[in-house]
Amino acid sequence: MKKILFLICLMFMGASAMAQNIVYDQTTSNVRTVITNSMLVSPTDGHEIVSLAMAGFETQGIRRYALAASIRADHKFNLPNHGKLYIYLNNGKMLTLEGTKGGESILQSVDVYEDKIDQLTTRYNYYTLPKKLVKNIKKAGIQRIEIDMEPQFESNVNTTQLGNLIVNGYNMLETTLKRK
Repeated sequence: MKKILFLICLMFMGASAMAQNIVYDQTTSNVRTVITNSMLVSPTDGHEIVSLAMAGFETQGIRRYALAASIRADHKFNLPNHGKLYIYLNNGKMLTLEGTKGGESILQSVDVYEDKIDQLTTRYNYYTLPKKLVKNIKKAGIQRIEIDMEPQFESNVNTTQLGNLIVNGYNMLETTLKRK
């Protein structure tokens, strides 16, 4: 159920990263998971295939943050478990985010016009994002990103919007996780 709600949030909350919102906040098995709204990333051909959002986790007073990626399972691109996400900064440095958890989930959506429920299988992965990397992104800005996918593709992403998603999402998650 947790995976389904997470993916519903990622797939349908592709609002602007400038106005961050919490779209998921649940505690399961003593782990609190909080997800912000997402943005879509596309290859250069313009088809939006990857959804990125910020995620925060808290258990026993320990907080961790991640960039969450989701992709439709029926797409020709594969988002492998434990892959890597590379962020190239405007100052020439490259940040490597390690994939920590991934898997498949079933997303259900309701078609109110045809009165039916559609199911879509999706794949997702979390990429660990330590606080010091968020500070580097805020200071230098993002030039481009690469996600370990098969086959590899050139991404077409609004780097300002992605930087805002990460920095503003991190700040919102930090504030939200401090509240009980």
